[in-house]
Amino acid sequence: MSRSILAATVALSCAGFLAPVSGAEDLPPEKAQELSRRLAVLHEEIDLLADERERDWLNRQRAAEIRSLVGEVLADADHRAGLLEDGLLAGYERGFFIAGPDGDFRLRMNGRLQFRFVYNHQDNGPEDDDRWGFENRRFRLSFSGHVFDKSWRYKIGGGFDRDGGAFETSDVYIEKDLGDGWSLRAGQFKGPFLREYLQSAFRQLAVDRSLVSAAFGQGRSDGIQLSWEGEHLAFYGLCSDGFGNDDTAALDEDTEIALTGRAEWLLAGDWKQFRDFSGWSDDEFDLLLGGAAHYEKDEYGTGAGGEEETFTWTIDASAEWAGAGLFAALVGRHLDAAGQDQYGLVVQGSVFLAPDEWECFARYEWGDEDGESDDLSLLTLGVNRYFSGHDLKLTVDLGYACNAVGDFWASSGAGWRADESGSEGQIVLRTQFQLLF
Repeated sequence: MSRSILAATVALSCAGFLAPVSGAEDLPPEKAQELSRRLAVLHEEIDLLADERERDWLNRQRAAEIRSLVGEVLADADHRAGLLEDGLLAGYERGFFIAGPDGDFRLRMNGRLQFRFVYNHQDNGPEDDDRWGFENRRFRLSFSGHVFDKSWRYKIGGGFDRDGGAFETSDVYIEKDLGDGWSLRAGQFKGPFLREYLQSAFRQLAVDRSLVSAAFGQGRSDGIQLSWEGEHLAFYGLCSDGFGNDDTAALDEDTEIALTGRAEWLLAGDWKQFRDFSGWSDDEFDLLLGGAAHYEKDEYGTGAGGEEETFTWTIDASAEWAGAGLFAALVGRHLDAAGQDQYGLVVQGSVFLAPDEWECFARYEWGDEDGESDDLSLLTLGVNRYFSGHDLKLTVDLGYACNAVGDFWASSGAGWRADESGSEGQIVLRTQFQLLF
């Protein structure tokens, strides 16, 4: 029955009930009570009909709003599809990416952040004995991928200086995959020398690299590198402007010649396992041996004086297996004009207390600068809490210097200050939260 017919029926019924009541002078009490009850029932039915009609109106309004919303979403999707062109891919895979439908072009965008607290204590230091504070140690942005086809790769990266906030470039290069394991890279990047320095600062065990790595590390250079990677062997050769000569003009007075070579021998495991120093729960036994040499000669005829010739070498070994990891490296440098021979040693290891979540580590480093300062002797203990691998990680470590930390080894970036000669007992406490995306 339709609502209009039902409403008319109710109205006629009400009229039929009301007519006898209005025309009768006397009604028995029982009849009057019956009429009152039936009128009350009719009032309830009328109220229900009114509520149903109101609900129907709201449902119609809601349906209209939903149809409008769906139309807007579809229109927006069509607009976006028109902007991205047919078949263009976008999403997140180890970074946000945009890729062409045929795979010839790909751009991946990554961001990295390290926020740090550092406390430093010196025993009778030249300045105040205790210092502490917070800093954004590293903030990096990078764009990488390939163009034209997958054999032409590129990377453009940089970050903001922690002191003044100026933007500085880091890795900026073009690389061509030549096939059969060969590749050619040109631009600005890390030279193939110390394995600890080649490892990303965001994939270290401790809050920062060792002081040995800071003193002997290659930094970044402008140059061209030829490399070959096979199943078990890899070789890298670089001709550059010299260690640490990044962002320099071609005709700057820096280096007459600089040559670097590195070789690696994978005795067990997979190359991908050595992207960090940790032994994850699903790692099999992996063993990697490496060695490198670097020769550099200062620019001829500069106003700096004598032309220093530097020969630097290193050997290293890395082992990882389910739940543990070990790394050791020895480095030496000979300065011809100065007549100095400098050495450094780093040994570190880690063990997971809870698979892929809690990891404790220890590192010892020793160094001799071949000068009047005390030898470097430093121990660091710490723990990592992995919330999502290296992408979201908390690190806390405590370092103790058994001898004085000389100017040659001091590093503000790592939290270590220069001691007075003969001092000992410098302590550094660091806490760092890291985010990668």
